Amino acid sequence: MPPKRFPGAVKKPPALARQVVETTVPSISDEQTTTNDEELAWCIHQLKLSLNAKKLTPKRIDAIRKDVAVLENPNELLVKKRCIMKMSLGDYRKKMELEKRKIPLALENAAISMVSTSAGKFMRKSHPAIDKEKQKLNFQLSANSFRFNFDRDKEE
Repeated sequence: MPPKRFPGAVKKPPALARQVVETTVPSISDEQTTTNDEELAWCIHQLKLSLNAKKLTPKRIDAIRKDVAVLENPNELLVKKRCIMKMSLGDYRKKMELEKRKIPLALENAAISMVSTSAGKFMRKSHPAIDKEKQKLNFQLSANSFRFNFDRDKEE
């Protein structure tokens, strides 16, 4: 039977293996970041549109909400976001291309209508004639001595 190893007795690797190795992370170009942002925005939009569908189960609705929360979080890793986009939408890049192709066709088929620039008319409902006797106001003096301090003689 071999001797048991104790947790404190861990062998250290040789000095050559302990050296710090610097690796460079490849920088992401501006074009790549814009395509990533477009893909991310498109996927978030599609998931939010699917939430409006009435035939979803409550379990699926919760899953979509969690996916949207992860995709909208700026601190999440891009790898995790891409994995969620692939799992929830399948081949999202192909779907984006199909949608981009449909947009110019839809714009060509759209009819542009004339906007009328005629000025609107305002009409007020007229009131029937009021009896002059009912129109008169009758004020009665009260025993209350409170009065506002207005100058009646001033004209503005």
